[in-house]
Amino acid sequence: KNGFSIEFKLNNTLAYLCGVIIGDGYLRNGTKSKTNLFKNYEIKIEIVEKEYANFLMKHFKTIVKTKSKIKKIVDKRPNRKIRYSVDIKNKWLYNFFTNTMDIPSGKKSGKVFIPKKILKNKNYSRWFIAGLYDTDGGKRGHTIGFTTKSKRLNIQTSKILYEFKISHFTERWKNKKYNKEYYGIRLHKHSIDTFLNTFPLQNINKRGSARVWKMD
Repeated sequence: KNGFSIEFKLNNTLAYLCGVIIGDGYLRNGTKSKTNLFKNYEIKIEIVEKEYANFLMKHFKTIVKTKSKIKKIVDKRPNRKIRYSVDIKNKWLYNFFTNTMDIPSGKKSGKVFIPKKILKNKNYSRWFIAGLYDTDGGKRGHTIGFTTKSKRLNIQTSKILYEFKISHFTERWKNKKYNKEYYGIRLHKHSIDTFLNTFPLQNINKRGSARVWKMD
């Protein structure tokens, strides 16, 4: 009726958004409130770049009909950056991410992984990695890379990078403060250009920073 569907078929945009949600998003696992026990179908992404938040909201609005707007989050704690929240409430899109793509709802950082439907398609893998880096990637030492609590995600990401001939090495360490294992990937500097030319990053701040770090 309005040009929108309640059924979704995986494409480049949705593969990218899967990477975004796994990187820095959240699929709420709960009810609308303590008194309203209907399920809350909220898709939430919090990021520091306002321009990128606007970009994501426009992306979502090409997929579902929503009147949602970007919310500004001010944390009064010391040294906290202003963040921008992209909140979408849509039952069918939420179910696509959780049921079709198997992205965990609720706390997910240690158990996330790349969905099978994405791993089977090299083009979707490119867009997924782009979404993952645009949200959760960045500077790693003197180069760029990824950090995660999920061993499985780290292994899968490394495998995709090797498939596209991106030279890198993997890391593992324990955070003594929280007594938790972390995993990482660092690209060799000579692979940064290949990475940027292979994966369609949409966050202009992340792309620009990667080029600067290459020159350090």
